[in-house]
Amino acid sequence: MDQTTCDVPTHRSFAMRKLNVQACQAPRRNETFLKVYNCDYIKPPRPSRFARAMKQIYRPEYVLSHYVHYSTVTLDVARYFKDQSKGSSSDTLGDWKNATSEYEVFLDEIEEATLIHARSVLPHETIYRDEMCHSKSKHKCPLGFVCPNSTEWVDDKVRPGNPNPFLDEKGKYCNCWVNEGVEKLVPRLEREWRNHEAAAHRQN
Repeated sequence: MDQTTCDVPTHRSFAMRKLNVQACQAPRRNETFLKVYNCDYIKPPRPSRFARAMKQIYRPEYVLSHYVHYSTVTLDVARYFKDQSKGSSSDTLGDWKNATSEYEVFLDEIEEATLIHARSVLPHETIYRDEMCHSKSKHKCPLGFVCPNSTEWVDDKVRPGNPNPFLDEKGKYCNCWVNEGVEKLVPRLEREWRNHEAAAHRQN
């Protein structure tokens, strides 16, 4: 992160007004969003309970209706009940409701594909980082501090009420894990981007 200037918000809660204010930080201009945001607060691969929040990738002809990036109507959903099952028992309706597509596959986040959220952290949201980004803080830290792979991730369902539970083996605060597969792609992306910019410059 680089130091930058910004105005301290005028409307702050009483609790926030008691915190020490620092200079703002912003993402480095010479790094891609892929690198900047490749640090997830859940250690990959994600536990199965997070499957409900995973994003979907479908062949276009399979999805009949979208709402934002969620598929609301697919070919499976659009089938008539009479065509969904040939059984006549009382369990038929339950089977139909719980039916999953024969084409549905959960990808391996380490070896195949993963989703990285390039979620915005505005510069003024970083002014309390010294107060928020430590293991005893009651506030959620807005910045990423990389945990080594040796640091165990503990599900917040097991350890509720502590927004900053992680320390590395040296006792240093951390709060996210790098996806090594993505990290290997970053130099390639940066190289291709530099080539693109050079080609655009030559055309002008």
